[in-house]
Amino acid sequence: MAKAQDGDAKPREIRYSELLKGQQVPGGADDEHREVGNLRMRDLPVSRGAEAAGVPPDLEGERLLTVLEQERESFSRLYDELYQYVSKVLNSVEKEEPFPIDEAFRLIGQLVGTPRALNTLIYRGIESPASKGFLVTHAINVAVFALKIAVGLRYDEARLSEVGVAALLHDVGMATLPKEIVFAPRKLTAQEFAVVRTHTRRGRDIILAQGEKYRWLAEVIDQTHEREGGSGYGGLKGQEVHEYAKIIGLADVYEAMTHQRPHKKAIIPFYTVKQILEMRRGLFSDRLIKALVRQLTVFPLYSYVKLNTGVIGQVVDTSEEHPMKPTVVIKYDAKGEPLSKPKVIKLIEFPLLYIVSSVEIGQEVSAR
Repeated sequence: MAKAQDGDAKPREIRYSELLKGQQVPGGADDEHREVGNLRMRDLPVSRGAEAAGVPPDLEGERLLTVLEQERESFSRLYDELYQYVSKVLNSVEKEEPFPIDEAFRLIGQLVGTPRALNTLIYRGIESPASKGFLVTHAINVAVFALKIAVGLRYDEARLSEVGVAALLHDVGMATLPKEIVFAPRKLTAQEFAVVRTHTRRGRDIILAQGEKYRWLAEVIDQTHEREGGSGYGGLKGQEVHEYAKIIGLADVYEAMTHQRPHKKAIIPFYTVKQILEMRRGLFSDRLIKALVRQLTVFPLYSYVKLNTGVIGQVVDTSEEHPMKPTVVIKYDAKGEPLSKPKVIKLIEFPLLYIVSSVEIGQEVSAR
């Protein structure tokens, strides 16, 4: 029995057919148009892996993994800059001191101007572990996810920058709340949750104090917990809610569901997409949902998947025309043994091969 690189636990295998309410998905052309609610399989997400990073997909397995790892390390430095910035912002808010919003535009501008960095940080965001600094990682992850949704909505660079900055700062009001509530290792009481609901209004006031030119930003932050049907904090609905706030609200839900909190466990992206599809009525518009599922893949870049032959590989690229047929680097055979030489397989070239399940990263690989 072999162990994956990042951990010791037994892998949790999630079958793709579960997302389609029990239907087996062999990955053929007809299956790519099966409906998921009122969304078709062709609307499901595509992450531009090796190709988006400028990496030729025909490299040998080991070399391809090395190049991708170098990309990840390079763009992780940007993540670290974002982490330092958000940490300083939250500290400034606690001390009731101003902070440089222009710096947020500079950092977000690097993401907007470098799509491959954004794709790399998608993986970093999904795989970031739970920590006491979850307010910081949450802000960064929501910014990355919101940017991807906005990309799916075909926003130009100027609007992408605005969405990214608003998402990065959307929870500044949380820094003014009692820490015993924010970090409570349990479900909040009704009274405590009422206190948490004030964070959007607090965030609005904090941003307004930075100057009139940020009034639009304050408005967006104040509305991030409004919902399409009017069930949000302030009861606004439909066109009354700024679209940036709608995007951030959806990204916020996606991030919260995929990450552990002191009072709850994480749900892997596979099930998160399924649950969002099921609960979207009255909460989020179909337009935003479609953008999310197109941009945030069910099988994220660098995630592990099991094929119908039993082998396990890592997703390194996908195809817009055939989203269910990504390129994977096979790292473990059907018995769970590591391959001496990882092999690159473009599933589109092998009609009889298809993905049957996701395997959580950082877990022990066992034969089934």
